[in-house]
Amino acid sequence: MRYLLAMLALYSSTVAAQTNEALLTVLLKADGLPTPVLRAMQREAEAEFAPSGVKLNWASSHDLQGTGINGQMAIVGLRGQCGPGAPARAVPPPVGEGSEALGQTHMVNGKVLPMADVLCDAVHQLVDRDLRAAQAGEREGLLGRALGRVLAHELYHIVLRTTDHANSGLSRSMLTSAELLAPHNAFDDRAEHRISESAGTDSGGR
Repeated sequence: MRYLLAMLALYSSTVAAQTNEALLTVLLKADGLPTPVLRAMQREAEAEFAPSGVKLNWASSHDLQGTGINGQMAIVGLRGQCGPGAPARAVPPPVGEGSEALGQTHMVNGKVLPMADVLCDAVHQLVDRDLRAAQAGEREGLLGRALGRVLAHELYHIVLRTTDHANSGLSRSMLTSAELLAPHNAFDDRAEHRISESAGTDSGGR
């Protein structure tokens, strides 16, 4: 974590000097993730932020050695076994209080850091029954969709620097398998407005 925080500090002056473009650069640490799952995850996260006027830019550690990063930056790691063949528990976890977290945003002294994890094992266990019911050729795309929505949820916390949740949409505190896999799901209007406002302010040169 110290290394990642040092990278963020190194590029903070570059970030603050950029234009008003609402751009969120995501350094994604997803080694070994099958390409179809990765692409589906990225497309889904992009689609969730597009209505707010925020463009997601995907970066690697090599990009940090160049001229810098435009707009805000977030570092997200995928933890656990993230491929469609990952093992799952025989009994899906319960939905409700005490359900297993699907992702986590890092905090220090009560402040949200621009760092988060997507917990693949938990996501896989939640959606496994529905994935197995889908056609084999659809499973990678569906898993990528689910991971992308969890990723978008964590980026919501990072952009707004908040631990708050909404009562509906992808920023709810708990999401079901159906909500992660449905053809359409999104942030509610209030969350979209907050993201748009926050991204515009942050990109304006603090």
